[in-house]
Amino acid sequence: MRKLNYAKVASVIVADLKGYFEQSGFKKAVIGLSGGLDSAVVYALCVRALGQDNVYGLAMPTGSSSLESVEHAVLVSTRFGGDLIRLDLTHTHGFIISMSDYLSLGREDETDKQRALRHGNIAARLRMITLFDFSAKLNALVVGTENKSEHYLGYFTLFGDAASCVEPIRSLYKTEVFELARELGVPGEIIDKPPTADLWQGQTDEGELGFTYKEADEFIDKLLKQPDVAQLRPPLSEIEQKVLKQVRKVSFKHTIPHVVPDILIEDCE
Repeated sequence: MRKLNYAKVASVIVADLKGYFEQSGFKKAVIGLSGGLDSAVVYALCVRALGQDNVYGLAMPTGSSSLESVEHAVLVSTRFGGDLIRLDLTHTHGFIISMSDYLSLGREDETDKQRALRHGNIAARLRMITLFDFSAKLNALVVGTENKSEHYLGYFTLFGDAASCVEPIRSLYKTEVFELARELGVPGEIIDKPPTADLWQGQTDEGELGFTYKEADEFIDKLLKQPDVAQLRPPLSEIEQKVLKQVRKVSFKHTIPHVVPDILIEDCE
């Protein structure tokens, strides 16, 4: 794994954000502030780049959200400045779920975990609708919070938390985001708590994935340097095989939407 100078990383990202916003003709940013590590880091970077008067954090809890998610969102906005807008989406989320669950449509064998994941995806997409509506009201850009580990593990909701105009930390592994958070002064309560998508009570990223972010990051880094798995030495460990299986299973997420190639249409003449 690479060893980064995180003060320099912060400066590079802030400069890039400033340049991107100026080039795009926007001055304001809207961020989904979940109370988690990634959104806290992105929020802090945007405040540095754009000034606290131009950064809006949206805390959007649903019925499955933990109490500390909003508390930690408040903590972040208090630490770095900027506006925090609190919108309880529980009622809207519940209404969509009630319609979806009423129409089972062949999913009578759906497990509790599958149902919880589906409900979590609904919440992620509902939040993104809200973020883009506020961005339109404020003439702002939606800033995403995806990191490199989540990207390659496919640990995101299509057209949900993966929908954004700019992704400041997608080039950083999760383990690197932790270090950047310390450099930026993110509150310790947020750095120290287990990463979670907050899909249900007690849910954690690493518990759901079946391996730690450190284990995933080390192997993904090796894989990106040597994509031919057969050439990797020594033979893959059980954990590495599990990470590889996850990466391959979700690779389709990186090529959505699939578009029928022009050449195939041209051949129809």
